Amino acid sequence: MMLIPEIVLPTIFLPASAILLPPVTSKDLVLQTILNLLAEIWFIAFLVESFIEIILKITGTNGQADKTKKIAVVLALLISLCISLVGIRAMEILFNTSELGDTGQNLFRIVDITLTAGLIAGGTAGIHELAKTYQTFVEAIRTQLKP
Repeated sequence: MMLIPEIVLPTIFLPASAILLPPVTSKDLVLQTILNLLAEIWFIAFLVESFIEIILKITGTNGQADKTKKIAVVLALLISLCISLVGIRAMEILFNTSELGDTGQNLFRIVDITLTAGLIAGGTAGIHELAKTYQTFVEAIRTQLKP
C-alpha cells in the first residue's frame, strides 16, 4: 500500500484556484511563424546530430552499438539542454505568459526548456514529422472553413 506524503494532503482540500495558475493564452500566430520556428529547431537538431557523430568518430565508439547509443543520447540531451538554457525555446513564442506572475513564468520557462531540449535531442526526423503533421492539420481546418 502506497502512502500519500503528509505535505500533499492539505493541498487536496484546497480549492483549485489556490493551487493552480491562471491559464496561459496563446499568441495570435500565423502558420508561417510556427513552421519557421520548427525549421529553426530542425536546423539546431541537425547541428547537434552532426556534432555528436563527429564526437563518436573521434572517440572511436562509433562501432559499438549499445555503448554508442547511450553516449549519443546523453550527449544529445546535455547539448540540447545547454542550447535551450541560453534562450532557444519552442513554446515561448507561442504563448503569452504575462498573467502568470513571476512564479508561473519561471515554471513555464522550466517546462519550455525541458520540452525544447527533448525536441532538439530527439533529432531531425521527429521535428520533420511534427511540422508535417501540424501543416496537414492546419490545411484540413482551412479546407473545412472555406465556404
